[in-house]
Amino acid sequence: MEIAGFQTRRADSSDVEAIAAAHRDSILSIGPAFYPPNVVADWQAGISRDLYLDAMERGEVFFIATGSLQDRPIVLGFASDYPIEGTKHGASVYVRGSAARRGIGSALLRLAEAHGVRNGATSIEIEASLAGVEFYRANGFVEIGHGEIQLRTGRTIGCVFMRKDLVTARCEGGFAPTLLNQMQKIAEYEPFIDDAKHIRELDRQRFVVVRPSTVVINCYRQVQETLRQRLSGLPVSYPARAHVTLAGFAAGTSLQSVQDLVSAWAGHVPPLGIDVGRAMSFGSPFQIPILQVVKTPALFGAMTSLRRESERRGLPISTITPVENWVFHMSLAYCSELDAARWKEVERFIETLQAHPASCVQDTVELVAFDDGIEYSGGVFSLGRC
Repeated sequence: MEIAGFQTRRADSSDVEAIAAAHRDSILSIGPAFYPPNVVADWQAGISRDLYLDAMERGEVFFIATGSLQDRPIVLGFASDYPIEGTKHGASVYVRGSAARRGIGSALLRLAEAHGVRNGATSIEIEASLAGVEFYRANGFVEIGHGEIQLRTGRTIGCVFMRKDLVTARCEGGFAPTLLNQMQKIAEYEPFIDDAKHIRELDRQRFVVVRPSTVVINCYRQVQETLRQRLSGLPVSYPARAHVTLAGFAAGTSLQSVQDLVSAWAGHVPPLGIDVGRAMSFGSPFQIPILQVVKTPALFGAMTSLRRESERRGLPISTITPVENWVFHMSLAYCSELDAARWKEVERFIETLQAHPASCVQDTVELVAFDDGIEYSGGVFSLGRC
């Protein structure tokens, strides 16, 4: 079934029927691969709207993903955060079977984690169903035990107890800060690409990028809008937001392995300056108008060290251009479908574009992932913490 994107938000009491429906769908569509039919039947039988109303009254906070399934608006899944004891919180994530493996569960989990961190959580402990173990493991949880839990019908069901610490790795001289700032930024994630065809072309790829601040974004948007007006009606797509790419990883590269890489690398990289240069273009076959970004020693060093660490870990970089020849840039449009004559006209127009001077210094990088037609955040990583 085709799902046309998704949005996330905090749930309220008016959403409980839809949450219950998504929960039952998840159990019935995913559960049978891990539990016998009688267990699955009892598991979903205990799901009702009152379950979530009662939980909300006790202080459990829910987040939902909404979207369209066969042109019908629907709740695709949900996640929750709740305190257990002290700084230890609990969480749960359920996604409809037809919406699984599209990044929806991970996006919802990060909203729950962000809420927990904002409310003092330093760890999350869960009772994962056997169906959810691999999902939670891929999102940083570790097994701490095996056992059973009792369903609302009274039947017991096998589970795996898992835990995730919400702190960054130890740096020289002590622990780095908690994930508060990073998780807040993930929760507020705004995608860089919103063209469905382009997203499909990037399927299973991962990118490390710098998201510039407002002054650079405003400069970028001004130039991009001028270009949009000139190219109106032509088969051209546009990035949704400005970004500077530091590395791309080959399709199929494990998200967790790239997360581990960037987490270890970022703490040893100083904040990065983004200085806007001139408008120019990458020619055929790419046909991409860009705003050049000045190749500072810091940017050059960051890309060099990231590639070096990637090679050391055996992670394939998808960009073959040598670092010394790399042009740092922010893509303005993607024009590969234009014929040669039209592209020549575009190139001449790009040469006339003027970008106002703009610069910023960024202290984070972002990991962007594309899977099953969805762009989502793989994490926000602070620079210069170690």
